Amino acid sequence: MKLLTFRKRGELTARVGAMSGRGEVIDLTSAYASYLHEKGEPDPIGSAQASIPLDMVEFIRGGQTSLMSAATAIAYAEEKGAIGTPLGLNGEHLLMAQDQIEFLPPVPRPSKMISAGMNYREHLADSGKPGPERPVAFLQLPSAFVGHLGNIVWTERTPTLDYEIELAFIIGKRGKYIGRDEAIDYVYGFTIYNDISERALQLDEMKHGLLLGGKNMDTFAPMGPWIVTKDEIKDPHNLTLILRVNGEVRQHSNTRNMTFNIFDQISYWSNLMTLYPGDIFGTGTPSGVALGRRPNPEPYYLKPGDTVEAVIEGLGALINRVIKEPEAGCEG
Repeated sequence: MKLLTFRKRGELTARVGAMSGRGEVIDLTSAYASYLHEKGEPDPIGSAQASIPLDMVEFIRGGQTSLMSAATAIAYAEEKGAIGTPLGLNGEHLLMAQDQIEFLPPVPRPSKMISAGMNYREHLADSGKPGPERPVAFLQLPSAFVGHLGNIVWTERTPTLDYEIELAFIIGKRGKYIGRDEAIDYVYGFTIYNDISERALQLDEMKHGLLLGGKNMDTFAPMGPWIVTKDEIKDPHNLTLILRVNGEVRQHSNTRNMTFNIFDQISYWSNLMTLYPGDIFGTGTPSGVALGRRPNPEPYYLKPGDTVEAVIEGLGALINRVIKEPEAGCEG
């Protein structure tokens, strides 16, 4: 199942959706309400929102109940769509083309996002640094999140803007002191994450043993387009990753090259803090980032007008464009 958070064009309300087999976006809550109405449910909208909340964290917290309701809604919308244009109880479209919606980050407000650092062997070779003996990471703030087709904002303070393709995974249930052998039970699904970095600021911060601004400026965490539930991914530790800038391949690797895999990371961090439904983990990036280019990385840093495409096998493509920050008072 491919699950997303989206907003209909011209609306403010975020919704939980799913992708149909034909690539359309299904409004899950509305579709389920219509299904329940046909079945004679006295309060179809209230019952639908209880099973399929509009917030992705609440949906994930709903576990199998929410997933089963979503599966019913998907089947209902696709069946109705095969014979016409299905409408919800308020006249809304249950099936929409992707250009009719705005993709939001799949989990807009998790309790935390932990992003692994120095977790690919060849990326370490780029930097010339020894690998860590245990997982290391930084926190990614939700205020930096941006969805598929959203803009990465370049400013005068970001002259060394870099890209990093990463597999991200989402936690499905609360847990602490999780062993490696049970870690997969806590994984809900996977998405694509592009860890945007302002390298000059990052390197300056790291001289003092800290890291915050260089990874957390606005729009520095593109993510999406959707969550692919774990049942659709046979082996998350054998997925091809490719990042292109303006069509040119910059990064090309496989998740099997992680030093600390998903199970290592869940076990390590859950022994330090409780993991909650919707928590996101970035798993690190392979070689090919602009910073590692020799002899001169400058031509490889992102500039306004660039298009960045991050592709992970089985997950789709996350596409974002780099734009210059609008001048104050010039935003529409």
